[in-house]
Amino acid sequence: MRTFKIEGVACSMITPFKADNELDEKGLRRYIDFLVKNGVTMLIPAPLVPGEMLSLSDEEWASVIRITVEQAKGEASVIAWTGHTTVPETIRRTKMAEVLGADAAMVMSPFLGNAFAISDEELYEYYKAVAQATGMRLIPYSGLRIGGVMLKTDILYKLASEFDNIICYKTENPFEIPLIKEKLGDRLQILVTPGPHLPAAFDWGVRGFMYSGVNLIPARCAELYSALIKNDPKKSRLLGDILLFWNKLSQLTPSPAMTAVLKEAMNMIGLPAGKPRSPFLALSKKEREKLRAILKGFGLLTT
Repeated sequence: MRTFKIEGVACSMITPFKADNELDEKGLRRYIDFLVKNGVTMLIPAPLVPGEMLSLSDEEWASVIRITVEQAKGEASVIAWTGHTTVPETIRRTKMAEVLGADAAMVMSPFLGNAFAISDEELYEYYKAVAQATGMRLIPYSGLRIGGVMLKTDILYKLASEFDNIICYKTENPFEIPLIKEKLGDRLQILVTPGPHLPAAFDWGVRGFMYSGVNLIPARCAELYSALIKNDPKKSRLLGDILLFWNKLSQLTPSPAMTAVLKEAMNMIGLPAGKPRSPFLALSKKEREKLRAILKGFGLLTT
């Protein structure tokens, strides 16, 4: 399989809607241009969150992937989110993403919630079935925060050893990075979420991070990536600023999805986003006032 590098800044994208709640295709193209122009190297369209994947029809989902591929124009990689609750649906979406021109597919563990978490053997069979059914490059993603289940390292080792199209692993657990690198070396790339561990992850050979906050501050995230690669001392300050920004945004709502916060913030700074679809609720007036103050404090708004 042709080498595909997971390098740089990955944006877990929102899905912009018009006032009538329909997909905003023109807005999506403008939004993609903004991300690419500001240093985003990997686009992840229509993810479960904050991209509201489950609210999209098949036609809308396909349109989002197609438009992202078209508008990226090869300047950024497109990693389609295809993981779903069943094997047949995940395979169907992965094959469709390949036809639409995506470079890779992010396949999250079935998001059934903690009460219905599947076994290690069932998780292995899930990823095995997807890997066997398609030649698409695959990026398994497991996490307790959303999916309710973690892909254990021994299962990951087995999958990576058996299937060449499993090229990367998205992890929410920084402590497993040294174990994976020790066992698999460069065989499996790793994508992480920014946290205090990020500099250490790059020391271990990680070369990409994925973050919903990229939607608002792509240039700063690209600056952080450059500092990490160069081992520039300012990496600590840049990382601290970005984590503080996200922490403040996270306190605005009890929803871990952050969809409403991101969309309202994007609307405020002039990016196409619209309102979230049900069941997500738009921010209250008080929440919007707090958000505006945060954006001003971070230099994203002047008035």
